[in-house]
Amino acid sequence: MLPDHFVLLAVEHPRAIGGLVVATIHPDARNGRPGVYGAARRRFPVPSDKVLEVPCPFCGADDSESWGRENGWTAVRCRSCGLVYVNPRPDDNEIAESTRLGMHRVSSGSLDVKTGFSRARVRGFRRRLQSVFSRGELGRVPLRCLDVEAGYGELLEALRGLVAPGTRLEGIEPCRSKVEAAAAKGLSVRDCDLEPVTETYDLVSAINVLSHVPDPRAFVASLHARLVPGGSLLLVTGNGGDIPRSDYPQRLQLPDHLLFVGRRHVSALLDQAGFTGIEPHAFRTALPRSPLFDLAGSGLAAVLRRRVGYSGAFRSLWMRGRLREAARARTPQVRPAGRPARVQPQPGPPQIVTASPAPRHGAPARWRRPAPGWPRAARWPSGYRPASPGASP
Repeated sequence: MLPDHFVLLAVEHPRAIGGLVVATIHPDARNGRPGVYGAARRRFPVPSDKVLEVPCPFCGADDSESWGRENGWTAVRCRSCGLVYVNPRPDDNEIAESTRLGMHRVSSGSLDVKTGFSRARVRGFRRRLQSVFSRGELGRVPLRCLDVEAGYGELLEALRGLVAPGTRLEGIEPCRSKVEAAAAKGLSVRDCDLEPVTETYDLVSAINVLSHVPDPRAFVASLHARLVPGGSLLLVTGNGGDIPRSDYPQRLQLPDHLLFVGRRHVSALLDQAGFTGIEPHAFRTALPRSPLFDLAGSGLAAVLRRRVGYSGAFRSLWMRGRLREAARARTPQVRPAGRPARVQPQPGPPQIVTASPAPRHGAPARWRRPAPGWPRAARWPSGYRPASPGASP
């Protein structure tokens, strides 16, 4: 209970879209004007009814510490598992709407995450794919490939020169403007998210998508459901959950990025979803590119940090996983009534076929000595005894 001369003041902050600043004030005895006293302020770039306080999306714990802050949003690190996530975050409807528009509401107005089709990204994707997949692996047989949140279709364009003829390259993207840009390049990208997709594919890729979803387990499970038995998953994300904020070489882009996972988080998600043969590949940057590209995009400081003297712990993780093969169901053989059961011959000792010029001790050429370790009585067929050396059989 506050004293009588204390009141709660809720005012609208000019830089917080729909947000409120809540403060405790009291009369100032020196000049008679109200003053802020021990203010506890919460500013939200979106209306407060569209903001959620959430536990850790990976382990469910509700114990965290601040990791980074940007655009009026805060990323926290779970003290239990180390995952970094935005908390509080926009609700699911706000996330879906922002993804569809390619713009997010932040404290300074809006964050536009739309860029455009890039030939440099196509070349970078092709080089990365050649590093992650073995030589000729993608071009052996025709495949059905799906790229989730394909953006402008650069990965599909990079795959064109690596896959076998007859391969179907498809993508899905919820942002309409990106779908139209991909269609202008002749790429097959549908305007939808993953939920309405019912087909199954030989290869499913999700390039830097995991950091944009609020529920990583449900997302990986949905990727698992879109693969044929024996199909492959390519999942790409950064290892922000493994490093401190000072080692993260880029802007956080909150709240477009909702999660920052580590290598152990991705491996656990794939293993729990049922993937086997998990292959992690770590690179210093998401795509190989020249220092001139960095200079044009981010300035000289980015070149010095990322190219010349950067030796931090940040890595771009390219994770591969394979869906377990479906076991073949065996149909039981039904024997007609009255027919005697067939007696199966007992197998003899294992035989090793070699290129030896002649058998030992005058044995017939059709016999070969069994592997060492078998009983001596089982070395020769029943009724046969080798003759002495030099004698005819």
